[in-house]
Amino acid sequence: MIASLGGRKAVAQLPGDYVLTGFLAWFLWRSYYLLRLPSLDRKFRVAFDWTLELLFPRDIAELRVYTRNAHSSAAVDAGLAPRDEPVTRL
Repeated sequence: MIASLGGRKAVAQLPGDYVLTGFLAWFLWRSYYLLRLPSLDRKFRVAFDWTLELLFPRDIAELRVYTRNAHSSAAVDAGLAPRDEPVTRL
């Protein structure tokens, strides 16, 4: 049995009651997962994505679109404006 725990960590129980943890168990889990994929094309694409993930950090972007009322409510929730005064935009 193998379980990925996230953060490049996993746990694996191998035959003979041997337990493997950490990066080596995570690598074993990824290798087994890759071997179980149905086609060579899909195996190549997944291996390529995983390699890029190891070499480059995640690119995280957030787009916030607020209406005037939602902006006021968000400012109040964040403690940037009192509840009874409207928030004005500059």
